[in-house]
Amino acid sequence: MQNITLTLNGEYWDTQLYSRKLYLFGAEGQLIIVNWDEVIGGIVAKIPQHNVTMHAAFLESDILYSRSAKLMLKDPAINTYVLNSFSMLASQDLEISLNRYNKTQYVEFDSGLPFPHSDSEIYYNNLYVSLRDGIYSKPSSTRKKNQTVRLSDIPSSSIKASNQYSSLAFAAGQEGLYELRVGNEKVDAKIVSKNHCSECNWSYFNISGTSHVSDSFFVAFKKESVNKSSQKKMRIFDRVISAEEIFGARGYSWGVHDKVYMDVGGKIEAAQYYQSKDKSPKFKRLPPLELQDWKGEVVSAGVAPFGTIIECENAIVVVCSDGVVKTFPGEPVNWRVFNNTQYYRNQLHIIYDDKIEIHSFYHDYFVDQKVKNSGIDVER
Repeated sequence: MQNITLTLNGEYWDTQLYSRKLYLFGAEGQLIIVNWDEVIGGIVAKIPQHNVTMHAAFLESDILYSRSAKLMLKDPAINTYVLNSFSMLASQDLEISLNRYNKTQYVEFDSGLPFPHSDSEIYYNNLYVSLRDGIYSKPSSTRKKNQTVRLSDIPSSSIKASNQYSSLAFAAGQEGLYELRVGNEKVDAKIVSKNHCSECNWSYFNISGTSHVSDSFFVAFKKESVNKSSQKKMRIFDRVISAEEIFGARGYSWGVHDKVYMDVGGKIEAAQYYQSKDKSPKFKRLPPLELQDWKGEVVSAGVAPFGTIIECENAIVVVCSDGVVKTFPGEPVNWRVFNNTQYYRNQLHIIYDDKIEIHSFYHDYFVDQKVKNSGIDVER
């Protein structure tokens, strides 16, 4: 199955999709907020016969994962109609045209945040950026520069928000891996592991740490009752598990939600995380994913419901959850997926020097979530 692609021409540094708004970080540090519903609605108006599939592709990624939708898709006639509509959209050259003079669609201003950042996140209506100077935040809806707050002075190359706790994890290179509680009061960042950490991500209530210079690792936590009379659970540190312990080898490793991967000489080893009855972390080995040598060394990687995303020296590769491998040649400025959102988990944004390609993957709606080797399980 082909992915559906929207192209937005222009020079940009980064993107975020949050609460029906597209956030564009301009190449000169400006922040642009776009009414995403209005932009997609303008495209739908031109192709109303694809209204449902356009919504599933770009506005509501969850609608075809529901039990009722899956029941409907078992009807051969409905299944064929939906697949044909997706296929027709995938064959079209779809382009976003922003109206800079329409203030209900497009707002541009100086964010007041340091630039350029290494990573960004929007979490509970706050915009966070990480860079060598530390972690900064401001309300995502305001233009006021004076509302920017420096939360930490620890250098950071990667920042990720938890979808279960009011916490951010951030990678601080040789300083290690940190966790930062967010809320109304400023709280100091707490070190989680002193291991070298280049990138990080959440595996439910655990944190996966990736390193370019040493062994990657998995920080395991447990949930324990506060006391015998309470059902409230506390998240308690368990231990740090090396990637070598999981895979029996050393290499570039990363994990998101229920999946953990490692690059071993161009072969991507895979494992699925789960908790045993005694709440200790366990990893079930899965069949490996193959890459072609010409794509070069792995630069960075991630996982989304639709598959495993691997940035190599010469291309971005998506090993889809249905086993199909898609290659997007060239060296990007940046790329992003949106696992913590309800509506945009099927999208991959690839930022190039002169454009953004927004790819929507629909094949995962038709994949058994319990058996896929590539991509995170939506139903867990």
